[in-house]
Amino acid sequence: MTAYTSGNMEEAVRISDKMAEKRADTGDELMWRLEQGKIKFDSGDYKGSLVAFERCEAIIKEFDDRATINARKAGAETGSAFTNQNALPYSGFNYDRILLNTYKALDYFALGNASDANVELRRAYERQKEAEKRFEDEIKKQEEENKKEGEKAGKQVTFDGLEKEHPELKKSFDEMKSKSNKTYGNLMNPFVTYMSGIRYLINKNMAEADVDFRNLYKMDTENPLSQQYYVTTSQYMANKIPNELSGVKPFNYPLDTNIVFVIFENGLAPAFKERKFSIVVSGIAYSELEYFPTSTESLQITDSSGNSFKTVTISAMDSVVSQEYKEIFPGMITRLVISTLVKEAATAAAVAGASQVHGAGGIAAVVGTVIVTSAYKYTFNTADTRCWQTLPREYQVTQLPLPSDGKLKLKAISRDGAMVSAEPVDITIEKKRAIVHVRHAGQGSMTVRVFEFE
Repeated sequence: MTAYTSGNMEEAVRISDKMAEKRADTGDELMWRLEQGKIKFDSGDYKGSLVAFERCEAIIKEFDDRATINARKAGAETGSAFTNQNALPYSGFNYDRILLNTYKALDYFALGNASDANVELRRAYERQKEAEKRFEDEIKKQEEENKKEGEKAGKQVTFDGLEKEHPELKKSFDEMKSKSNKTYGNLMNPFVTYMSGIRYLINKNMAEADVDFRNLYKMDTENPLSQQYYVTTSQYMANKIPNELSGVKPFNYPLDTNIVFVIFENGLAPAFKERKFSIVVSGIAYSELEYFPTSTESLQITDSSGNSFKTVTISAMDSVVSQEYKEIFPGMITRLVISTLVKEAATAAAVAGASQVHGAGGIAAVVGTVIVTSAYKYTFNTADTRCWQTLPREYQVTQLPLPSDGKLKLKAISRDGAMVSAEPVDITIEKKRAIVHVRHAGQGSMTVRVFEFE
């Protein structure tokens, strides 16, 4: 991540390649292949990126075909396996799986293969629609498993009770809830819907684009860009425009020709960091979300006539990630506590048995062993902090009419209006339609890629 955020893409590629190969056929491979695919995409190696992402899909299919529940989310594993979550395979969050196909589409756009890009965007859109039902099933199974294991162990454990006993747990959960954005809808990522709309515009299919932009508007009715897209496509299709949008003006230029779509990936998505709390003589290690602020506000695009355009946030990954993890979190923590209590009860039974067989001397030895073992477990019990870290904090977008000379200047702007440290980038577009992709992960990095179409 240090190499990636500082703009040293060659080193970032080298490390991700090395780790992806080193962790092949292990529970960590999916995580490293996701990083490898994204880093290769950002570095301009689109074919290499596709290879990595296709391996990701194969791993996910292998996992799903085994018809097992992802224990990291659903808690189906029992005993020691669950209390050591790092021993379980990383099978990806729903947002990983949805964005995987979205980036494959961008790879195909970059390679000039709009047909395959359309296929991948359709898959991403379908994954997003299917995810909510599958996720509900996983959460339900998790709750059933927790209840069954709790009854078996004679333990009544609830997340509400744990929150009251452990303020640090409540603080972690409250922050997740505050960052979540319910207006997006469960497991919805507006960037995926936006990209689906863009592909229809590129294909000159205004009817389907209108459906996507209507859905995009519903995800965030206050977003001015979503409003304008919806009004523009609705007016084109002669559809009724909602009364609340009667004052919104449509774009005064075509969206399907002589057009430039700009995607600005700003900052870093939330990652996981470890936290612990104690029960009995054991420590429970869990992962909480860590959020990364960015000083960059937007991307400014200026044409040779001096006209200026700024990107607008269409999807905040702080909200997308928090929305999913806050649904997983209570059941996961409850499950960890139940599993740990069951183990401690077994240990206590062993001590009691030793006292009957060996007397005071025997039990003293066993108790000593238990104390040492418990201290060891507390020190070395670690949380699962695996995630796809090279995703952005924000997906910002805009579009502008293609200038007659095709020349544009791009620069990242800080929240106080000054230009950030990365130098402005000049580009020239020669075809009638283009997607400009800009990645700004840190102060020292800004990669710009241009995908052009006739």
